[in-house]
Amino acid sequence: GSDYLMRVLDDVIKDEIPFKDATFVLEDLASKGFISSEQSRILLYAVQDKALANPIKMENRLRANILRNALVNLYRRGEGSS
Repeated sequence: GSDYLMRVLDDVIKDEIPFKDATFVLEDLASKGFISSEQSRILLYAVQDKALANPIKMENRLRANILRNALVNLYRRGEGSS
């Protein structure tokens, strides 16, 4: 659980993540049961380029921050309900 999430956050997401990699991460987490398919789909909508469009071109950094915060909070919520 938490070891896998930490590896994903530290080694895969890092400070920036392209949409293609974010898609892979979320699909992998859903397939392992860490998040639901619905949660994965919602997060993908939240981090797609269209949702993050900005004039400074910081989509990858914003995407990483959104994924990092969402996954940590989903994990914490899951721990509390166990």
